[in-house]
Amino acid sequence: MGLLRFTRCPAPGYFLLACLGLGCGAPFGSPDGGSEDAGGGASIDCSPETDWLFYEYQWGDARGETGCIAAVYLEDHWESPSRVGPARRIALTYRGDAAIDSTLRGLPSGFCGATLVFENVDLRSGTSGELVDITDVAGDGYDENVYAILSYEESTTPGEECDGEHFRARLRAGRWIIHSAGSIGEVVRAEARDVIFEDVRGRPVHFSRMHWQVRVTEAHVVR
Repeated sequence: MGLLRFTRCPAPGYFLLACLGLGCGAPFGSPDGGSEDAGGGASIDCSPETDWLFYEYQWGDARGETGCIAAVYLEDHWESPSRVGPARRIALTYRGDAAIDSTLRGLPSGFCGATLVFENVDLRSGTSGELVDITDVAGDGYDENVYAILSYEESTTPGEECDGEHFRARLRAGRWIIHSAGSIGEVVRAEARDVIFEDVRGRPVHFSRMHWQVRVTEAHVVR
């Protein structure tokens, strides 16, 4: 395990902490057909006109749903020879207040967020593959990788969730699917299934389904 920190990029709307959904209103199904927040997160209208994520999880004996959380599509291109990232990275993650406040993400206390990341992968409808653990990502930054990140904190002091050091859980298994993709302004609907992380505070974490509906935005280019 290692420390996990994402810092804010220069472009507006980029994340302070990159963190991962199930589609209320999506063609592939809805858990309850509405925007009810079953997990204590920031509930939104899960309609075809909004951007959201929704996770179903099990942590030991604890089962739950995040509810529908505001989400965003973030794309970065690195063009500088001294770049610090892959040539292209797409993250499906939290937006707005949920991006900076872990208590709004509908996850158990001390779970600081979950995100799906595509490196050098074109999002095309009907494509799928196996998730890899981020620590297994290597190469010159041009390899194709898709990984899920789950960050957590050892301390769960009420009112101080995720204010300290964030650790990254190691991924054991999982599969990603793109149900629909598009160009700028159009919707991406993505899913990850049977995502399993190694023990977090003594118990494994299993996301049976994670769904996202987000609209493609213009890429942030780093030169």
